[in-house]
Amino acid sequence: MLENQNATHTWAMGSDLISTETGEAFFDGAIPEYESIKRIGTGNAEPHDAMMLLYLLHLKTPTPKEKPVTEEQIKNTKLTEPEPIKKKGDGEAFEMGDIIALRTQQAIEFYQKHYPDMKMRDIESHIAGIDFTKPIEIIKLPQGKELIQFTKVNTEGTVLRGDYYTDNPNNTPGELGVSDKYNVRDPNNGWKQTQEVKTVTKETTTLPKDAEGLKSTSSEINDTWSRIDAEGNPLPVFTEGGGNQIYIPKTQF
Repeated sequence: MLENQNATHTWAMGSDLISTETGEAFFDGAIPEYESIKRIGTGNAEPHDAMMLLYLLHLKTPTPKEKPVTEEQIKNTKLTEPEPIKKKGDGEAFEMGDIIALRTQQAIEFYQKHYPDMKMRDIESHIAGIDFTKPIEIIKLPQGKELIQFTKVNTEGTVLRGDYYTDNPNNTPGELGVSDKYNVRDPNNGWKQTQEVKTVTKETTTLPKDAEGLKSTSSEINDTWSRIDAEGNPLPVFTEGGGNQIYIPKTQF
């Protein structure tokens, strides 16, 4: 019997179900069910006594009531400034960064498609002339399409046509990212540049076949391939960009 009483007492007063504070609340009169308390205190409680008292204790424990807020308190309350809203420009900058990355990748893939063996450093040199803050587009061009091109000649007078065109007759060489003057190249001397300087020629070119091109806006860039100084070193020429340029690889013709 003593073993049972001790076991019951331990369950009633020493477990997670009934804490010491709860037992004190019983004997302090917080719970009116005195007979149940008495049975628990003497070790004669039935399981339902303890469970009932725990339930009643939970129901009858008073909860503190909040005092109503007075008008005076409202008047004296200092309102804090809300956190500043993120500037729209910040979001736009982030989005533009993603767009530029996508456009750059699209341009790289276009170059790789038509020139699979072109080294990445050469591709990067080409796309440095593209303003990726502006839209780029792969366009289909029909046979017979007329476009404008600024051409050069070599020391033998042969016209040298590049892969870049424009559909805007008002664009200047500088707006298309190239110098309006160049040092003539000698095909009999490894295509090295000579000290002879000429001005580019504006020509209208007709496409001999259907083709696709990468249309973009030329960027502000230094033309480092058209001119050389007296010692043969590259002579950078600043170009303002902003023109409509179309890159049409000659591999299509």
